[in-house]
Amino acid sequence: MPGTLQCEMPLDVRTANDAVHYGALMAPMELPSAWHLTPGGMLVLFAIALCWIGAVRLEKSSDPHHRPWLRATGATVGLSLVLLCLDGPLLRASQNWLAWHMVSHVIVMFYVPVLLIVSGALGLMGAALDGRRGLRSVRRVGAEVDSVVGNALFAVLLFNGVMVLWHLPAVFDWHMANMWSTEWLMEPSFLLAGYLFWRLIVAGPNDAPRARRRVQVLAVLFTAFAMLVLAMWMSIGAAAPWYAAPVNLHGTTAALRDQHYAAGVLWVCGDLWAIPALVMIVLRVVEGRGGASVLIENLVRPSS
Repeated sequence: MPGTLQCEMPLDVRTANDAVHYGALMAPMELPSAWHLTPGGMLVLFAIALCWIGAVRLEKSSDPHHRPWLRATGATVGLSLVLLCLDGPLLRASQNWLAWHMVSHVIVMFYVPVLLIVSGALGLMGAALDGRRGLRSVRRVGAEVDSVVGNALFAVLLFNGVMVLWHLPAVFDWHMANMWSTEWLMEPSFLLAGYLFWRLIVAGPNDAPRARRRVQVLAVLFTAFAMLVLAMWMSIGAAAPWYAAPVNLHGTTAALRDQHYAAGVLWVCGDLWAIPALVMIVLRVVEGRGGASVLIENLVRPSS
């Protein structure tokens, strides 16, 4: 059964406007159980099933480079992480604590898209649906949409815009007061923006990265800088908690501490993804110039 948290009005709400703002969320807040299944979660499970059906069909192909079972496993891991954030314990934790919300946000925007691209999840689903009526029309429309949203500038601006938008105080408070938005707006926007962004940098099966290496470097640096600014704004630049729901749940002091932890998650994540991404791009540049194999050979060759 869902849990219910009731909290008292924080003692240091100083103005009538603050009292109205925080009082609007004073009703007991229903938190979901650790595991539950929503319509969005059912769609994720359906996508996992399609990936495995597609793997079965590709297994019958004579192309040895398909590696369908490995691809289906990678897609399943990625989609399972979405399910964990959407219908699992991470949803309950993210509704209770801002720091866990940031962890969920990082998973869905940064790590799930990479797994889906590397595994070619869309290709597996397409193989599962191949031959279905109307699929050709869907692919044609998808190609036309992709010509617009696949633009590097659009993908970078969308990624950073979505990241900032959902952490604006007014938007976040609206989201917490309308929890259906998690399933139908917030998580899908995180996943879509992350997929379009990482497709610029990460290669999929039989599909090279969509952006040139110079653009990839600029995209990584710009996004890492935006994350750093947002993290500093939430921590060093915040003398009071931004959001009403954490104050309502835990009080002002704990809510501010929680906000600093959330900023730390965002800050550290900038190192955990940006540096490896830049190293990967640099290695591609070196490899493209024929220098990587020579470097490795010199490192492993015993000194005479």
